[in-house]
Amino acid sequence: MLSPNGFIGELVWSPTGDKLAFTMTQHVLEGEDLRVPKLYTINVNGSDLTMITKETEYVVTPNFSPDGRKLLYAEWSKRSEDLRVSGLDGQCHGLEILVKYPSRVKLSPDGNLIAIKTPSSMLVAESRDVLSAEFWESGTPCNGD
Repeated sequence: MLSPNGFIGELVWSPTGDKLAFTMTQHVLEGEDLRVPKLYTINVNGSDLTMITKETEYVVTPNFSPDGRKLLYAEWSKRSEDLRVSGLDGQCHGLEILVKYPSRVKLSPDGNLIAIKTPSSMLVAESRDVLSAEFWESGTPCNGD
């Protein structure tokens, strides 16, 4: 049984079934904002728990790339709601998106379609049309990268 130390929110399997990505709010740590979930990955055998996001923004809706090497997720802050792509090493880039306030995002298993929920609607479209053809590989570097 896996037992990361915190409240687990959203959870998604990797395409190969050997890894999970999830959001987790950790228990009390001095100087940390406890209400901000961070994105983690873990092997299903319980090894290699890795924090992917270290920022103080609120992270939701993780999605694995079809090959399992990257994660797409939404990041909320007081300033904006953005989409990010991160390698499993935590190196990430932001994506420009024409849809305002993407509160939830889900990719089809093959990565070709994307569903985006906003506060007032839902869009389903080809991911390369909404995010660009090379969204897994390029974008604006995240803060600190």
